[in-house]
Amino acid sequence: MSVCKRLLENIELTNRRRGLFKKGQSLLVAVSGGPDSTALLALLSILRKKYHLKLHVAHLNHGLLPRQGRRHAQFTKKLAQKFRAPYYGRKISVREFAKKSRRSLEEAGRLMRYHFFEEVAGRAGCQKIATAHTLDDQAETVLMRVLRGSGLKGLGGIPFKRRSGRFEVIRPLLDCRKEELRSFLRESKIRTCADQSNRDLRFFRNRVRWQLLPWLEKSFNPQIKRSLSSLRNISEELQGYVESMSRRSFKKCLLKRTRSALILDEARLRCLHPAILKEVFFQAVSDLCGDARQVDYAHMAAIEEILKSPKTPLETHLPSHLLVRKSNGRLEFLVRN
Repeated sequence: MSVCKRLLENIELTNRRRGLFKKGQSLLVAVSGGPDSTALLALLSILRKKYHLKLHVAHLNHGLLPRQGRRHAQFTKKLAQKFRAPYYGRKISVREFAKKSRRSLEEAGRLMRYHFFEEVAGRAGCQKIATAHTLDDQAETVLMRVLRGSGLKGLGGIPFKRRSGRFEVIRPLLDCRKEELRSFLRESKIRTCADQSNRDLRFFRNRVRWQLLPWLEKSFNPQIKRSLSSLRNISEELQGYVESMSRRSFKKCLLKRTRSALILDEARLRCLHPAILKEVFFQAVSDLCGDARQVDYAHMAAIEEILKSPKTPLETHLPSHLLVRKSNGRLEFLVRN
């Protein structure tokens, strides 16, 4: 069986299991010009006739490497023409946005990318945004979160699909290995552009990708990436059950909710299983801030310590300008100015 046929079968199997796209839908394909996103565009183009898909290409120049950025933009535009897909490109300054918003370059780039994708998807009339995350990316993400002390939720890694504004982001290649994609590109004689920033060891992900994972593969487990991906799938199933239980518990414990405060009943919280309790805390943070990604397991454990301590009042500070305080039989989540 050819690499191309094997990859197509993998994508179709993932689509049946995960419900990523349907016949007749319009997909916005995020293309950087690198091997993974180029392979995604090429493979979806092969499936286009079978599924009656309408493909659109979006490319964002982050402005970090001017000469490389121009080359990638030109290459991606020609690639879109080759695969008969409308092209949408833009140049931004991630460094400037990161400085103004006090975020890392990685986080700033991610936020600006998805903002751009949502805008283009709206203009192009697309239902889904397809990105080229692979099984290797999944393994890196899970390992990074283990190293940072993530809880069960973090081990869920990269989801096969998620909401992004009005749109759904899908990852058709999340069960595909990078080496298979590169074999497909060589077999199909499709050129790509190399991204120099992917080798920059100042970035945490690149150190995991080029230093830690190769060492683990060589010294401990040649199938470490597959094992980490399996861990992610198991965690997702467990997380789904825990979340359904915690949503019910959260509603029972909720006393009051305003724009800047969320108050839970201390006595009812004390009755919850520790796993459900931490998920209730995560839900409280997410409900109040809209995003709980900066909060990890250690923060939840600190809140649990406050709750179970006989002392009162007690408080702890969390990221995203959050204060958690126990007082008068209540656990308060407060947004600080």
